[in-house]
Amino acid sequence: MSEEPQIKAVLQKGIRAARRGRAEPARRLLAQVIQDEPDNEEAWLWMSRVVDNPAQRAECLNKVLALNPDNRWAADQLAELQAGPPAEAPVEAAAPPPPIPTQETAPPIAAPPPDQSKYKRLQQKSEIKLETLKCPNCGGTAEIRGGSNVRTLVCAYCGSVLNLTEEQAAIIGQIDVRVKPAVPIKPGMEGTFKGEVHQVIGWMRYEGWDDEDRWRWDEWLLASTNGQFRWLSYDPEAGFALQEKISPLSPFDPKTATSIQVPGGTARVTERNPARIIALSGELTWQGTVGDRVFYLEAQRGQARYSVEYTDEEIELMAGAKLSETEVWTAFGRDDLVKKAEQENQWNTVYKVLAAFCIIFALCGCFGAVAVGVMSEQLATKQVQVSKGEGGAQIIGPVDIKQSGRVHRVSLKVGGLPVNNWAVVDVT
Repeated sequence: MSEEPQIKAVLQKGIRAARRGRAEPARRLLAQVIQDEPDNEEAWLWMSRVVDNPAQRAECLNKVLALNPDNRWAADQLAELQAGPPAEAPVEAAAPPPPIPTQETAPPIAAPPPDQSKYKRLQQKSEIKLETLKCPNCGGTAEIRGGSNVRTLVCAYCGSVLNLTEEQAAIIGQIDVRVKPAVPIKPGMEGTFKGEVHQVIGWMRYEGWDDEDRWRWDEWLLASTNGQFRWLSYDPEAGFALQEKISPLSPFDPKTATSIQVPGGTARVTERNPARIIALSGELTWQGTVGDRVFYLEAQRGQARYSVEYTDEEIELMAGAKLSETEVWTAFGRDDLVKKAEQENQWNTVYKVLAAFCIIFALCGCFGAVAVGVMSEQLATKQVQVSKGEGGAQIIGPVDIKQSGRVHRVSLKVGGLPVNNWAVVDVT
């Protein structure tokens, strides 16, 4: 059948969207597959993971079992779903299940029913185990992806901040669930960093300050399939950075140290300030809530970046490096944002070229000012180098400065640019 490859491609896109936590596009793509192939077991199975209504989920699971009675996962999920809420919960009158979403309709978003147990194994996503916890405030099901390392969990429905260090989960704070990260990265998304699949399990927004200014940045906690935790940070000025915890090579006092001994040498401390948490969601591997105050310092050795977060009780040293927006969105499979980042990079390069021309004009003016009143056949000679990426470089010039006391206009004509039509101009 000639349409089979196309249907398979749409199915794989739908599965990738579901794994990355993008429920709405996943439902749309999977609905397209189901419309073309109503007996596609895999499409029905993944649809059961992204619909929000329990009745819709049950319908999907029943369809999977009708197509394959030996599907143990679907049978277990359906039995769990049919067990219903605890006995003491009021029983509502039965209602006909809503329709499965199609390309024309989308299911309503609703909170999942309360879970009967405190912790309960639910499923696996890319080998990252998922557990659930019943929120003591609203009864909603909060997902846990970080396993036994998780100390703090935020309920996505009511915003309660839960302390998981005790036998019974306790509410230690409240957040505004409407506050979102500066860029579209949220708990549940999956990305590939350092050759490993990572799942975003938590997010925090920090606010730092000094005597003159205040600034904010976002950090996401990532858990890899082998249990490694890493941090992805984003600052509107500095961009993205990926960091992981390392052990210091020698003791240091974060309050006074001017350098830190790190693998390969010494990192120089460049910044030290207080900060506080002003928003969070998902999970943390320590006990924390909005308003908690920390101190941090930044250090650098070559291109490597280091940061230290510390309180009176603990200290943590992180090492990492910058990532471009293109690298980050490629890791998360966001092709739309990759294209947008590439377009912005091209415009930034154009601005740099224009700035380079302005520098040329300024240099010409400086030469004229230094030799006011002096006339000569040639006061200075300059060359301009235009880099064309892998295509090498082109030298333009010499540009002769023959008269002092006036601004010179310099025009550059460059041929043979790459397909994306930009170049970097370097004037010495």
